[in-house]
Amino acid sequence: MAPRELFSDVPYICSDFELGFALEDWLWNIQTIYAGWKHEIVKDTIIFKRRRDMSLVVKSSQRRTILWPVEALAIDEIAKLR
Repeated sequence: MAPRELFSDVPYICSDFELGFALEDWLWNIQTIYAGWKHEIVKDTIIFKRRRDMSLVVKSSQRRTILWPVEALAIDEIAKLR
């Protein structure tokens, strides 16, 4: 759960398989942490994810996609993600 303000503050960057970029959920998490939003683990919860034969995860893996190059992943910025 997250406040609406978070999604306005840190919008998703879409995948672009043609350019080789995907994994937008991981990227969004990195960017929200970098922007100062706190992530918390909720005790005793579980997430079920349905995975299809040609899901985005499968396509991303097959195409060997990477994350978009964003400021948060710059070598001199990455330590701030702690």
